[in-house]
This record gives sequence, structure tokens and C-alpha cells, in this order.
Amino acid sequence: MIHNSFKMGAESTGWNVSSFLSSLYYLFNDSPARREDFNNVTGSSIMPLKFVNHRWLENIPVCERAIVIWEKIISYVEAVETKKVNTPNNKSYAVKECIKAPCFFAELHFFKCIALQLQPFLLTYQTNRPMVCFLSDDLCLLIRSLMRRFIKPDTLGDLNDENLVRLDVTDKQNHVECKQVDVEKALKKDGHTHVPSAKQMLEFRMECKTFLIHLLKKMLLKCPVSYSLVRYLSCFNPCKMVSDKDGCIKMFKKVLNLFLNVKRIEERKCDVVLQQYIHL
Repeated sequence: MIHNSFKMGAESTGWNVSSFLSSLYYLFNDSPARREDFNNVTGSSIMPLKFVNHRWLENIPVCERAIVIWEKIISYVEAVETKKVNTPNNKSYAVKECIKAPCFFAELHFFKCIALQLQPFLLTYQTNRPMVCFLSDDLCLLIRSLMRRFIKPDTLGDLNDENLVRLDVTDKQNHVECKQVDVEKALKKDGHTHVPSAKQMLEFRMECKTFLIHLLKKMLLKCPVSYSLVRYLSCFNPCKMVSDKDGCIKMFKKVLNLFLNVKRIEERKCDVVLQQYIHL
């Protein structure tokens, strides 16, 4: 769900980040001559990493490597254009078009920034340990942090988990102005080949908002928090059991009622199970 949501957000923008990262790897991978030219022109032996199409959040190191050697790539393309080295005859050399785009370096940084925001959740829940009692809180925290980038603070407010996952992220009345979309970390990075104009910067912000909207739309479509059972099972969160005992008991009663409704527990056993929970 997380990988596919991120992929949908990235592809909705029309950016060429994925094709750039993939082409950059294949430009040098099977050509020792081009690797030698790159080394001679830049003095660097650091090569691009391979882009993975089916697990997008595993491409963070790929994106970081491209950012590290960004200036080297520019130097190599300039050497090709001035005929100092041989011109690559394969389609992977299309990376030169990305380098010329005014906001492409910012697109790389935003791509990496959102991926880094999602990765901790993914790593935490790729486990066989019983984590369902933390799932609701952690997932809602992640969703809220993404929404804060473009949703009005007054709209987001103190929405509970149930209302948070039902919020319409496509409704423009819930959005801040494009100039207020949180993309500052991407824009502050040096490395742009051309200084973007005010119009180009505004378009970049709008594309970032599109990225976030489609990412969240996909994520909320199959969000586990939309199921009441997942929200109520947070009553087993040890921190909540200590800080909000009465609230946890109410949630556990709702868990019992849900199981009772689907006949997974006998009614006469509900009180016994509840007392065992309270004792716990």
C-alpha cells in the first residue's frame, strides 16, 4: 500500500524522476568506455545506482546517489555537448533533458523528502511482531504529517482518527494557497542548472500538491484505520493503557461487541474477558 501510494503520487506529477534515475544507471552500467569518460571528465569513480520499479521506497539511496553526483553529471553532459568525449548513442542519454529542466533538481529533493517521510513507517511494520495496537496511531500520525503540507490548519484541526481518514483531500476548499505548500526543503537546495522563474516555482508547488493529493488518495482508499476494529485495538497500546485507562476500557468493550456481532465470542464470556482486560 505504501509503495503503490508513493508510486501513484510520483507518476501523477508528470515528472521524469523515475525515468531519469533508471536511465542514469543504464547510461554507464554496460559501457566501460563511458565510465572511463565520466571518470576522466569529473575525476570521480562514484557511479549511479540501479532504480527498482516495483518497490519505490527502496530507491531512496538511488535518489541520494544521483543528488551526490549531480554536479558531476552536469560536467559530463557539458563535455559531451562540447565534443570533448564521445556522444552516447543509446536512449539513456535522455538524462540531458532532465538536467536542463529548471526545477528538476528540486523535484529530486522532493521525491527523496517524501520517501524519507514514509520509509520509517514501512520499516517498522515489516515485522512478525504483534504491532496492531500501534497501527492506528502511527498511520494517522503519518497521514496527518503529509496533510499538513497542503491542508489548511483550521480544516485539519483536531480531527479524530475516524474523521481524518474521511477527509476529502481533493477538495480545493481544504487546501492552502499554492505559495504555502510545504516544499521549502526542496527549494533551498543548491544545484539548479538554471534559476527557475516565479511562474516555474509556482508550477512546481502545484505539482508537489498533486503528488501529495494522489499519494493520500491511494493511501486512504485502503487505509486500515478506516476499519473501526483497527482503531479500537489501540486499547492494547501500553502507553494508552496507562494514560487513559477509562478510554481504553470503552474501546475494548467496542472490540468485544464487534466480535460478538460476528459470533466470534459468546455473550456470556464478554464480561469475563472484560474483567481480565481491566485486571491487565
